[in-house]
Amino acid sequence: MARWTLSFLRPYRTRVVAIAILAIAEIGLAALSPWPLKILVDSVLGGRPVPHWFAVLIPSTAGASPVTLLVIVVVAGLLVQIAHELVRMIDTQLQVDTGQRIVYTLRAKLLEHLQALPLRHHILTRTADSVYRLDADAHCVNDLVIGGVFPLALAVLNLGVMFVILVSLDLTLGLLSLTVVPFLYLCLRYYSQTMTDRAERVKALESTL
Repeated sequence: MARWTLSFLRPYRTRVVAIAILAIAEIGLAALSPWPLKILVDSVLGGRPVPHWFAVLIPSTAGASPVTLLVIVVVAGLLVQIAHELVRMIDTQLQVDTGQRIVYTLRAKLLEHLQALPLRHHILTRTADSVYRLDADAHCVNDLVIGGVFPLALAVLNLGVMFVILVSLDLTLGLLSLTVVPFLYLCLRYYSQTMTDRAERVKALESTL
């Protein structure tokens, strides 16, 4: 199954790598999004020292004036949000375009295989079923890779980054957040099986139309 799937991804490996890089950049920018607000509350309003990593990025005289620091923090937060939305837009567009190209490749191979089948197969098989398989089932590669493997891997990476940040801020709260994982897993397993059975039933009914 993996080798079969990779055979469709190989012609688009540059695009797949670009999608992965953009997705990782999106996670990094999402992790940076709360920091301007934290600096605003702690340093601008609370009077605490500016974090060392942020102090390196700004002029040494900026920390002396609350107004100047406020402007820098607001601009930094705005730039982070713009960059995050821009990266997400490009990543989404590239995912959709790559997914449709993969679907087109699979459909072309399915049509070639369908045309090579003997006439007896076309007599015994409903035309609607063949057309439905060619149209709907060709999305399986896109659903598996673009809609399945990529979101799962990036969700795990995103969860790991957020967990590390949470533990660095509060160890007890970070460990407490892990208690919901078993319940989420049980719910996901139950509903995914239910949805899979019903989705297969719906596809079987649609193919008979």
